[in-house]
Amino acid sequence: MLLRMPRTTNEHSVSCVNRSIIAVLIASLGSLILGGCSQSVTDKNIKVTSGSDVQQWLKTAEIESEAMLVVLVDPRPKAEYEEEHIAGAWHLTLPMVPIDRSPDAALDAYEKIVVYGNDPGSATAKALSKRLIANGYSGDIYLFAGGLTEWKAQGGKTQSGSDSRRKGPR
Repeated sequence: MLLRMPRTTNEHSVSCVNRSIIAVLIASLGSLILGGCSQSVTDKNIKVTSGSDVQQWLKTAEIESEAMLVVLVDPRPKAEYEEEHIAGAWHLTLPMVPIDRSPDAALDAYEKIVVYGNDPGSATAKALSKRLIANGYSGDIYLFAGGLTEWKAQGGKTQSGSDSRRKGPR
């Protein structure tokens, strides 16, 4: 037979303090989670597009002489970009677009910003798309999920060399 000894005042105080700390931590964590949700960008915020849509937007821009309609953005490493990229694409990596930086006027002037990587598994392209959305770019941000692989399969024009027009937002 076990006898239970009554709690001492110190044990009761420690127990109450521990519960209070836990309650405060849970409340703080809850407010961080709920408060952060309203401003965070998730995969659901990304508009995904196809190579045929991108081709059509580029043709429309050319026909209508609407240079500011669409810009392609390649976030892959510099060596990959210089080896081969979609013709006319800007080279823009995540470090070039710091978190919470105001939109760069030159990039923000476009109606559609299309980010692409090598293929549908491009985490870098998805991350840059989210970064541009989070930083408040006013144009429609699209992820061209098929990337360079789909572009080439559809006969899209590519080129090699460096991006002489820009070096990223300033």
